[in-house]
Amino acid sequence: MIEEGKLKEIREEMCKGLPESGEVSIKLNNPKRTKGLVIRSYKGRPFYTEDGEERKYVLDRNIKLNMGDIEDRLLYGQLVNHPQFNRLFTIEDKETESLNFLEHKELEREASDIIMKLSEKDTLDLCRLLLIPIGNNSAKVMKRELFFKFEENPSKFMETWKDSDKSFKILLRNLMDANLCVKKNGRFVLNDEGIGTTFDQGVEFLKANDDMLPALRKQLQEVQKV
Repeated sequence: MIEEGKLKEIREEMCKGLPESGEVSIKLNNPKRTKGLVIRSYKGRPFYTEDGEERKYVLDRNIKLNMGDIEDRLLYGQLVNHPQFNRLFTIEDKETESLNFLEHKELEREASDIIMKLSEKDTLDLCRLLLIPIGNNSAKVMKRELFFKFEENPSKFMETWKDSDKSFKILLRNLMDANLCVKKNGRFVLNDEGIGTTFDQGVEFLKANDDMLPALRKQLQEVQKV
């Protein structure tokens, strides 16, 4: 038996991040060969009954779990984190799948709105920031590439777009693209001055020397005109 206060704390901890509503289906991949998989406590995931006893559950058939019930939710937690998950059994969680689908669609809508409203310059700037090769392609072509980049990694795309240092990073990428900032002997060099050994250090240099930015932008514009 485990002390009541500790038991409550453990059970709440094991429920963190798990769905709290809907129905989840647990399906044995090969019921005849599994012959009753015993679900119990394992490393990092204690499994107790509401009375504080070590809980064991024999999974010998396909079952449905009600995620509104704490006992079913705790069993789901043991299953979804089980080392044999996917090999011996699979989980069909339509509630979470639907939520993830809708979240992706919302991100997709947001990204589409962002990309479609970008000016030609902003399109190319964002492509450079995301390290998408531009070559001689038009902004229209590059907008399509931005959509591909979003689909490849939606969270990274949105993180890049919302980055508070985005303007500094874009400037540094443009300076590098124009060969005004180059890497020599492992260091980033801007107008013969070392600004760091990594891209992020270069960004910090620009942030700390923002009085230089107008002159750097003017220098960049002159090079880009040529």
